[in-house]
Amino acid sequence: MKLIVIRGPAGCGKTEIANILADRLSAAVVHADWLKTAVRHRHPEIADRHRIRQLAYEGTLRELKRLYQARAPVVIVEELLIDPDFVNALRRFGDRLAERPVWFRLKRDLDKLMSTEETPRRQARPQQNSRADLLEMERQLDRLPVPDEIRIDNNGPIDGAVTTILAAL
Repeated sequence: MKLIVIRGPAGCGKTEIANILADRLSAAVVHADWLKTAVRHRHPEIADRHRIRQLAYEGTLRELKRLYQARAPVVIVEELLIDPDFVNALRRFGDRLAERPVWFRLKRDLDKLMSTEETPRRQARPQQNSRADLLEMERQLDRLPVPDEIRIDNNGPIDGAVTTILAAL
């Protein structure tokens, strides 16, 4: 199994890029943030954000193991990925694979993150995070470096980032 991990702040294009790559590579995608939403809906009694993240990350790892056992050729995981325990768990999972996982970090200028974005797959989507939230996400990403992670400037068209990722694989 080839594991591709895409991380970055909200609005940097992770989901869009993961979905395009999935189409081009016939890959499965695990959207860890979608699992957080599912946990919130299934367990409205849980108010602790840390616990919600933990349950979503456990679900992500279960899904990765299921896809590995099903012999999925390519799997893409996309999320903010700022939790050290989860990043380390993903790295340990990747260490067991025959092929080394490839990690990517998407960067986008703050002004572009704050703007409404139109993508080929969806209509305009307003940024739901404040400038301070986005700056904090970047700081958290910077505090948790991943060895050999490839940084991609995603300020241009989405296809540029997709092409860069495909070339790195």
